Amino acid sequence: MTQPMSDMHPPASDERARLEEEIRQTRRELGETVEALSHRLDVKSRARSKLEAGGRAVRSNPLPAGAAVAVAVMALVGIVVWRRRA
Repeated sequence: MTQPMSDMHPPASDERARLEEEIRQTRRELGETVEALSHRLDVKSRARSKLEAGGRAVRSNPLPAGAAVAVAVMALVGIVVWRRRA
């Protein structure tokens, strides 16, 4: 039950300091949450990061990428030859 306005007293200085610190902590947490959400919603930036990471992986070890391209080319040639014979 709430107290009538006439019975309410301003908080003591230690209570006030605790409340102010709690407010500061809540603001910090809210700021971190907003920053995390904005990062998650920034699809363009996330896609660019993943693309750059993939490029670094290919540059460090190009063999798997080359093998994938070779398999794709062979599959494409096989499809073209198969459709011409049919």
